[in-house]
Order: sequence, then C-alpha cells, then structure tokens
Amino acid sequence: MSGVRFGVRQGPDVTNESVSSNQFRRDVESVGRLCAVNQRRLLHAIARLDRSGEWLLDGAATCSHWVAAALEIEVCTAREWLRIGLLLGELRVTTRHSSRAASRTAKSEH
Repeated sequence: MSGVRFGVRQGPDVTNESVSSNQFRRDVESVGRLCAVNQRRLLHAIARLDRSGEWLLDGAATCSHWVAAALEIEVCTAREWLRIGLLLGELRVTTRHSSRAASRTAKSEH
C-alpha cells in the first residue's frame, strides 16, 4: 500500500470487514498504476501521430479532432493530451541533451 492515510469513518456503506480487507484500496492502487503507465504511453503515441501527419489520411481537421473521434472524448481533452505529449517529448530530448553535456563535462574535467 502507498501509505495513504485518512481518518476512517464508519457509515452505512462501510463495514469493518470491508475496511479491514484492504482489497478495494489495493485494487484502486493497482489499477491506478496501470492507468498511469498506459496514460504515458497514450500521450507519447498521440504526439507521434501528430508529428506523422497520419491523421490527415482520414480527413480530420487536426490531430486532436482525430483522437477525439477515435477515443470518443471531447476535442478539448484530446488537445490537452496532445499538448502534454508534445511537451513530454521535448522534456525527454532536453533531458537527454543535458545528460550528454554533463557526461562530456565530467570527462573533460578528468
């Protein structure tokens, strides 16, 4: 378990048995981790699709419109996912360049 702790409330839908089993919380944590990994993969895939221009083959106005139609989500959500995916790609490139520069600097200092 991640260590998330809140005050435990007893209510009509919460029994001592369900609170003590931890199964529901473990399920949420497990599925949440899978969602996080898959969300990252999806964001990178959307950015690659945008850069490829492949979405044009279906006559979509923008990559965001294509993603929205394909995934049955709002265009504004698809646009935000694309924006984040592109930024993550830039961050990865920037991090890679920074690591190489630091490595070259460290080698030249020795």
